[in-house]
Amino acid sequence: MKKDDIVKDKIKKYSVLAGAVLAGGAVNAQIQYTDIDPDIVVDPSNSPYTLDLNGDSVDDIEFTVSATSGAGSSSYMGIPFTYTYAVQYAIAGMNNGGLAGVNSVTSSGSTFAVDAHDFGAEIGAADDFSSSGALGVVGNVNVPAFGINQEINDGAFLNSTGGTVGEKYLGYSLSGASGTNYG
Repeated sequence: MKKDDIVKDKIKKYSVLAGAVLAGGAVNAQIQYTDIDPDIVVDPSNSPYTLDLNGDSVDDIEFTVSATSGAGSSSYMGIPFTYTYAVQYAIAGMNNGGLAGVNSVTSSGSTFAVDAHDFGAEIGAADDFSSSGALGVVGNVNVPAFGINQEINDGAFLNSTGGTVGEKYLGYSLSGASGTNYG
């Protein structure tokens, strides 16, 4: 085969491929990234923090961080005991949409756990969504009479010691006039 024939063959294949891509129809998608600088740290003193994701002047997501603690007493099988607790938690809630996660259904009920996504993870209609979910719960429950000192550390954005798992992303769906968008 001559060099000209090879080039013509490659051009023909490229033209067929380009035509197939163009015939596939237009894709209506836009990626919008806004870096909040300086970074916002949400804690109990400045909670809740709201964010308008699509620029329509309606807050789409709310981040809430709260802390609670207390003490009390009770009895179990006639044995009096005291207890203390201290818990901090972070919750996100969506307006006109949902947070991406995993919905688990068992015979005793259902639970929803928010996912911590890696950069570039696909989020779409096949995912489970909930209008709110816990991002993390950290705390301690202490019942000295029974030798209980239970650490609470639960959430997709927390490591085993209650610290963060690094840079992870919260997936969402957002419904509006233009349809449902995912991010």
